Amino acid sequence: MELLNAASRYSGKATEEGETQGFIKLIADIRDKRLLGAAILAVEGGELVASCITLINSGADLTRIRDGIYIHPTLSEAVQSAVVALNLWKA
Repeated sequence: MELLNAASRYSGKATEEGETQGFIKLIADIRDKRLLGAAILAVEGGELVASCITLINSGADLTRIRDGIYIHPTLSEAVQSAVVALNLWKA
């Protein structure tokens, strides 16, 4: 398993809105590249965790988030940045 804590200050939209306190915590299965859990304590965290719940329930792997096209700046791209930061794609 891999655990990542990402600070909200790395979100362009959160910075733009002056809402940089908080974090995104993701738990992922390294072998299957599947999201196992998420905790988001940030502005609109409930909205952001909803996308994580959808992925968990559908069994989709994390490439769905990693390779997605996100509008910039939005808060949802912070989840994508956190997934990329998990570094599950290292050789």
